[in-house]
Amino acid sequence: MQNIHKKLEPFFYHIALGVFIALSLLHLLTGYADNGDFSRSVGFLFEKPHDFSTMWPAAESEEWRRRFFSEWHDKWVFLQNWPNTENFFSVSSYKLYLLSQAYLSTLIGAESSYYSIISGSILSRLILCAVFLTIAHHLRHKVSNIAAWIFIAIFGLILIDSSWIAFLNSFYEEQIAIVFLPLLGFLLLKFCANQSTKTGFGILLCAAFIGAAKTAYFYLPTLSLLFLIPFISSKKELIKLILITILLQTVSLLPVYFGKYEKINSYHALYFGALKVLPNTEASSIQSIGGKPVFHECIGVSAFSPLGQKCMETSNASYADVVKLIGDHPSVGFRMIAKLFEEGRATRLEYLGKGIKNTPNFSESTVFNLWPKFFAKGLNYFILLALLAASFLLVKKKSLLSDKEKSVLLIGAFFAAFGFSQYIVSLGDGYYEITKHMAAGNYALALSLPFIFAAIISAAHRFLFSKRNSE
Repeated sequence: MQNIHKKLEPFFYHIALGVFIALSLLHLLTGYADNGDFSRSVGFLFEKPHDFSTMWPAAESEEWRRRFFSEWHDKWVFLQNWPNTENFFSVSSYKLYLLSQAYLSTLIGAESSYYSIISGSILSRLILCAVFLTIAHHLRHKVSNIAAWIFIAIFGLILIDSSWIAFLNSFYEEQIAIVFLPLLGFLLLKFCANQSTKTGFGILLCAAFIGAAKTAYFYLPTLSLLFLIPFISSKKELIKLILITILLQTVSLLPVYFGKYEKINSYHALYFGALKVLPNTEASSIQSIGGKPVFHECIGVSAFSPLGQKCMETSNASYADVVKLIGDHPSVGFRMIAKLFEEGRATRLEYLGKGIKNTPNFSESTVFNLWPKFFAKGLNYFILLALLAASFLLVKKKSLLSDKEKSVLLIGAFFAAFGFSQYIVSLGDGYYEITKHMAAGNYALALSLPFIFAAIISAAHRFLFSKRNSE
């Protein structure tokens, strides 16, 4: 019986991998509609979507309603001379990635004058599937079969979830995190095994690429270094990696330095964030912050609304005002964190359409929407407890976990740490579009689970099996 199991197990192992990859390919027609942010990412490459008269149709017109929010559009018209660096609206590593996708699209597409989002997304899908296969193979041969199976089951469900995979068919900068965070996890896993400086450099380079995609990810190189340090025994190698981190951290800060939305973001942080969590009676009692008057009619008002424009100019809000408010009223900080965890229970961007006109759309199928249900039931609270448990097991000298299982657990702790830190960083824009701003954070929290469960269940299985054999 045991021999039959050994012969069949590899067969089912490869079937499971194939099933998840095949299901993920059903999302070739799943994407996200534009909320108005696409132009800042694509202005240096594209003139407009195909079959539209302009990038910005007249507000509330029929063409505008078709262009934004309701559906996404696959074909985009290239500028006559692309790339046009004069149209670089913002600094982001995503632009480099999009440029590579654009060249790929022209190579495999029939019409060189149009860019196909679907064609361009093939690169992202190949990276994700390759990382999925590579990590599963690594766990199977370096840790245990049970670790590989746990990873396949949980990561496979992440790979087919429409809330995250839809980013691949869009121009949102979040897709860099969706595609490259799993790769970063694999590189960390590899570094735990070989402690190679080259692998360490690869980790920091990957972290910097993700960090430079969006201002909220800027600190990822430094966070990655903190998880490398326990494995570096040579002082010389440590100094090398620290110097590399300083250089790459500077690169990751470029989107922050050249950011054009600081005034909007700081206004949202105060009036759409810190002040918004207070009950009306308590908020009305705060007349000034650091000598600046508080405009109560602006609390909860978006900067993009007609009143919000006036509020933003009049209030002259800054991040320092948020710090002062929390300093004077510490309960604000606790309420903001509590609200973050509640907001973090939503992962679906309900206001953005995922379908493309006149094509089948599988995004609403139950199997592709499991993670929103898990998070709605408070999965982020569970992961916080899992992070605390993982931290305890990592620092405990005597543990059921082998060194290899501890390495796997460390990757889970890394993703959880990044995920929860994203909760905090997302407050840089208050609670405005908070579900979208927390997308990478919740994705990282989900990514922590295949590693945490793989390590712990592998150790428990090994312990029980050895105990049974000893009897």
